Amino acid sequence: MHHKISISINSAKDIVLLESTFEYVQKHADIYKAENLHEAFHEVISNVLQHGYQSKESIHLDVHFTLTKDHIRIDIDEMGLPFDFSRYLQEGLDHSGDHSKGFYRIYDLIELFYFSTLPNQAKRFSLLQTLESYNALQSKENTILDINKNELLSHLDIRKFQDGDGEGIAQLVYHNYDYTYYKSLYYEPHKIRESNHKRESISIVAKYHHHIIGHFALIPSKTSHIAEIAVAVVDPKFKRMGIMNTMFDVIIEEAKKMQLLNIYGEGMMLHPYSQKANLSHGMIESAIIMGEVPSIMEIEHKIKDQERSGVVVAFLLIEKSPRHLRLPHTYHEQILNVYTDADIILHVNSEPTPHRDPIRKKSDSLLNIGTIIIEDTIDERTFKGFLDEMLCEHYDMIFADINLHHIVGIDSVIALLNKFRFFYSGVFFNFYFDEDYLRLQRKNSLFVDEEHLVCYSENAKALMKFILKDKTTV
Repeated sequence: MHHKISISINSAKDIVLLESTFEYVQKHADIYKAENLHEAFHEVISNVLQHGYQSKESIHLDVHFTLTKDHIRIDIDEMGLPFDFSRYLQEGLDHSGDHSKGFYRIYDLIELFYFSTLPNQAKRFSLLQTLESYNALQSKENTILDINKNELLSHLDIRKFQDGDGEGIAQLVYHNYDYTYYKSLYYEPHKIRESNHKRESISIVAKYHHHIIGHFALIPSKTSHIAEIAVAVVDPKFKRMGIMNTMFDVIIEEAKKMQLLNIYGEGMMLHPYSQKANLSHGMIESAIIMGEVPSIMEIEHKIKDQERSGVVVAFLLIEKSPRHLRLPHTYHEQILNVYTDADIILHVNSEPTPHRDPIRKKSDSLLNIGTIIIEDTIDERTFKGFLDEMLCEHYDMIFADINLHHIVGIDSVIALLNKFRFFYSGVFFNFYFDEDYLRLQRKNSLFVDEEHLVCYSENAKALMKFILKDKTTV
């Protein structure tokens, strides 16, 4: 269930419409302590009008009421005067006292209240309260699933894609992400089928009786003998029952049959679950990509970030031959630690440069990111020409992937990138032409989250600390 009502208010006299809408929603939803949510809602509107607008006849509020199976969320987007709300919205504040009004009062009233800035420069206040019936409903559902868990696993069919599976896969993606998932072809059954026929993706499904309740995919690289593991979804009613781990094991076996050098996964930093799954299957965390996940992404209608979020990149190295590399002095120790963790022997020298363009670029319009790929020493004028093209495209993030095998003057390349505010991201094994690359990254938007990224492992936490320090340095 996912219902949404949105209202735009352009005059104070229309505020009464908000009250009417709240009453309508309350009649159709069993809201936990509805009177508290109503008071909190009133406090936000009052404070926004007081601090944001000098004229009550010239206001701009967009209010969204979103109702799911377990909670109601109210988002108030306002375009009024700038105001420093941060002193009222700090997690460390003591909210134990009894406040009569204002933002402090809101913390006393409801379960979750937070503030964020939207890319269109609006300010958003979000109120969230669960529904009375949710705990009872969850308890009933979990009891039923616990009873049937052994029966389910004994009748679970894990297999490769077959024609006719597309619709079930698309519905799984919808149930997990609504229409916010950025790999949009997975909403269209015929495109899922075509992608599998062309081997552009290899889908693994979990089928229980006549229903597809899980999906995992290998997406082979077009430039190297590796594949991304992606689109890992399980029917929300059947989560925490071992289905994902079972599919993961099959994915690994399929990758070995394909004689891939490695597989890699991007563990979303909106939550720790995908990171934990990657680690549990022996993957090595080697990079963090900031701004990879668009702000529209929402998981089960309740997990999202108002800014672009990040991913922890982890590799499962199927083939671990020794590497002949030339490591840059600036990041030598950090890169060396990655190869030590991966148990790969390094020979620190460089092989002759193959015949490739020294610099090229690629882009992803869906994610609004661009990448510059560097294969040899380049001069500043050439690099700046490529960077200017990227900047004109207004990508939110720009990445630079630097070959670690062949660039004799790699220190000058890193110095040039640092000069243009590129900072560390990590190591990507066999990423192009079966060779290893160092990725640096540059933020090209103010709306890339740095503060609320979830790192599950101690390794990821240390890597994030290194990246933020390097960002400050450059």
